[in-house]
Amino acid sequence: MIGEAPHPTALARLLFGGWLVVFPRSILAALGAASDRRAILLARILGARHLAEAVLVGFRSDRRLALAGALVDGTHAITAAGFGALDRTRRRAALTNAVVAAGFCVGGLLHARKLAEGGERTATIE
Repeated sequence: MIGEAPHPTALARLLFGGWLVVFPRSILAALGAASDRRAILLARILGARHLAEAVLVGFRSDRRLALAGALVDGTHAITAAGFGALDRTRRRAALTNAVVAAGFCVGGLLHARKLAEGGERTATIE
């Protein structure tokens, strides 16, 4: 059952993930990245992960899930930054991806903190 509105991070993740799945070339072009088959596939996989995380984490009032999502995003940010440091041809895209993932990590941590304080209720899917 869906109750109250989802956390804002979940809505941002839904939009971003959906855009990556449906229009990967536009994001790659905006970042000056190659739009080869590999890059498009990776963008779509990343978009699908964002969509899944938005549904599994952002629409539930569970602090542990919010922390797990933040951990996934933090790990993603670190690995994307490392990839950007190693691959000059995809550096801009990788570092931008790292910043976006870090932003989602912070959003997830804030979500978890609000849930711990009991100050926020998000939608629940049962």
